[in-house]
Amino acid sequence: MKFPEDYKGVVIQSVVPNSPVTKEGLNGTVLDIDDNGYLIRKVDVITSIDENKVDEITDIIKQMEKKKAGDFLDVKVNRNGAIFHKSIIL
Repeated sequence: MKFPEDYKGVVIQSVVPNSPVTKEGLNGTVLDIDDNGYLIRKVDVITSIDENKVDEITDIIKQMEKKKAGDFLDVKVNRNGAIFHKSIIL
């Protein structure tokens, strides 16, 4: 997706409507138009879960396997350069 070299994590391609992820405001990849009329891609990138670095989808799977329904995930997200945390209940 031509991110800067230091842009690490897993891009959220799409989300399930009304899922815990969407209820916390995370988004799938969206195409938009910037102020100059150029097509841009807006993305949420998961960079860590429960303080564990995420570089690929298997890192997310490993963290999810440790959880059960009702547990929380502390997810760190990079949204086009803005970093924030979300606590998602499973």
